[in-house]
Amino acid sequence: MLSLKSLFNFHGKTAVVVLGGMFFIIMGISGITHPIMTWIGPKSIQFYPPKMTLTTDSLKAIPVILRTNNISNPTIIKIVPSEKEDFLQITEKKSATRRYFNLDTYGEIQGQDKLQAIWLARYYTGIRTPIRNISLQTEFDTAYPKINRLLPVYKIAFDAPNNPVTYIYTETNALAYLTDDLKIRCQKIFIHLHTFKWLDGIEWLRVMIIGIGVLSILGLGLSGIAILIKKRKGLGPLFSTRRLHRFLGYFVSFSLLFFAISGGYHLIYSTSTTPIFGMKQSEPLLLEPAHFSSDFSWIKPYRDKAVNSVSIVRGPQNEHFYRIGIAQKKRAHKNNFDGIPSEKNVIYTTISGHLYQDLSDLEMAQHLAKSFTSNKVEIGPTTKVKRFGVFYDFRNKRLPVYKVETNSKDNRSLYIDTVSGLLVDQVNRSGKWERFSFSFFHKWNFLRGPLGRNGRDIVMVAFVLSGIFLSLLGFLLMWRNKFKKRDTP
Repeated sequence: MLSLKSLFNFHGKTAVVVLGGMFFIIMGISGITHPIMTWIGPKSIQFYPPKMTLTTDSLKAIPVILRTNNISNPTIIKIVPSEKEDFLQITEKKSATRRYFNLDTYGEIQGQDKLQAIWLARYYTGIRTPIRNISLQTEFDTAYPKINRLLPVYKIAFDAPNNPVTYIYTETNALAYLTDDLKIRCQKIFIHLHTFKWLDGIEWLRVMIIGIGVLSILGLGLSGIAILIKKRKGLGPLFSTRRLHRFLGYFVSFSLLFFAISGGYHLIYSTSTTPIFGMKQSEPLLLEPAHFSSDFSWIKPYRDKAVNSVSIVRGPQNEHFYRIGIAQKKRAHKNNFDGIPSEKNVIYTTISGHLYQDLSDLEMAQHLAKSFTSNKVEIGPTTKVKRFGVFYDFRNKRLPVYKVETNSKDNRSLYIDTVSGLLVDQVNRSGKWERFSFSFFHKWNFLRGPLGRNGRDIVMVAFVLSGIFLSLLGFLLMWRNKFKKRDTP
């Protein structure tokens, strides 16, 4: 059992105080930039993707376009809305730009992917000023970090105050990221001081420095809690520095441990395991124009419906289907970090012209999940994900998706986008524990239910600032003790 004297000796050691205190101050200040980016960064004015109206002529054009342009094995086929009319969008390779075809003339429209990105950037932001620069980005960087997941994206910089920049992912007509000069500065502070990205080329040194810092915080936190429990008297004057230090210790000690333990766990996990997430596309669609029926009588009940997606997907028995997503009605939206589903319901119709009422979106998700696993793996419970949460968060930027459980050895869960036939994300048993730890103990997402995102951020900032003040008081007490020892004969 440690004595009170030994606890005080350890808690007041210069090396422990300086390392633990300075490291928490660095982590605290850089961590606060994260909610600041949310508060002061640019905001989108649209939260729903653009809509369109389903027409018979649009569907009739698909086989003609495939035949006329010799397209035989596309990965994704969609009808998408654009600024003035709808187009057929073809994706043939994961890293390639999308191809677009006119639904009236059947010809390809060169450069439309870039024009589509520009239109979407203005649609989501409402910015009408000239564009300063536009480029296709195929790699992550400091301004558009890996956490955003989506590539390739169009980076569009507007000539406007604070230089707003949008990142557009045209495959889903999505705003992948929105930033400006101020947000980029905060992002650099966070990346370089919170994750020590400037040491990326020397990974062992980065891990060692962060590891020593985390252990120092844990040492200060645990010894401080032990002192709080053991010593309850002899604290000096009511408004003394020592009393204030002790009071703040009661207030923030456990939160510091939450940050340190979950951060250390995140560091160990991210450096010792190979990431399994990453988008995967289905095998190319093997389509022949002869497979398409010219009978579109089934479309009559849906002609006046607003839709936001019309795609062709491969379902059970290798049969191909039109997948039509009926658009969700717009409603007041307070927090885009929780996400909102873009579809109200889904219609499946075989391209041979038969309305396939027996095939549900959930069954399609299970079929697609099976195609992404080995034959030995069995598909388990499947649920529709309508909100971002602990295991499937805002980084993925797709809703709704389906969470498909499997009986694999690592208890893997798959997240399937039935619109494009994609495996959007996957997480195994160890990944679930890490995501839970990071979400609850590092990001305090358990507060989002009762307080909302902004309320949670305010509480976290208050605790972090209190922890920084606690560290500064600790430095002051340490230096006072040093001077007392010098003055003592």
